[in-house]
Amino acid sequence: MGRFYSGDIEGKFWFGVQSSDDISNLVSCKYQEYLYWEGCGCTIENEDDVWKFCEEDCEEDCEDVYCHECFENKEEHIERWEEEGGYEEGERLYREGNELVYPIDEDYLDELKENLKKIEDKIDKDIISAYKKVENDERILNLFSGVYNEVDEIINNWDNENDKEKKEQYELIARYGLGLQIKYYLEQEDNIQCAVYCEL
Repeated sequence: MGRFYSGDIEGKFWFGVQSSDDISNLVSCKYQEYLYWEGCGCTIENEDDVWKFCEEDCEEDCEDVYCHECFENKEEHIERWEEEGGYEEGERLYREGNELVYPIDEDYLDELKENLKKIEDKIDKDIISAYKKVENDERILNLFSGVYNEVDEIINNWDNENDKEKKEQYELIARYGLGLQIKYYLEQEDNIQCAVYCEL
């Protein structure tokens, strides 16, 4: 159980501690929420794009609302989705995605560093020390590599009291680790953007 993030960096959000939009606490980059056409899976970046071929300002059941990349008409789109066993009469042919997409470009690097520094001043110094040991290790791009094992060990030895202060510490520790991943990626030569796909 849990929500994952992927793309140029990979990992898992801390259960009960970290929200899917936690990157917004590190940089002011706006996330995108894509929509997807049923039956073909093509991406719709903006809901207005669903209606861009409609010439009559329809509100419901428009003949022009279908994936124009894959199908000749709405009926063809419906047939494909029916073949997959998913279409029910009257349903719209697109759905909301289950992820937030952050296209974080290098212009956000200074802001990210500033926010990481603010977090450093608020969390346990042993945790910071453990993070500093690996902040320039390329394994940081994939948290499943075990790169943060020492951080995990320190936390696992903490008293498990469920107090407000501990919850705030966990939240900041998780955010700091995520921020270090983004920072590492953006600091590598030729990387001008870090794309992160966050499950909801």
